Amino acid sequence: MGNTYCQLEKYEQAIPYLQRGIEAAHHSHDHEFEAKGCFNLGLALESIHHYSDAISAYEKAFNLYQQM
Repeated sequence: MGNTYCQLEKYEQAIPYLQRGIEAAHHSHDHEFEAKGCFNLGLALESIHHYSDAISAYEKAFNLYQQM
């Protein structure tokens, strides 16, 4: 759902869905899905000019990708 809102450029609406997806992936130990979610969250946050939060999301995605 979050990615769909991103494609529609409705970033504010996408963010809660992306965050829930990241949390679900974390709890199920799906590191790849969690990393992709963090990256997409970073894109959404960057699009609404929340740069420090976007950087944090990108860093989390990077760290998860490094662990795989």
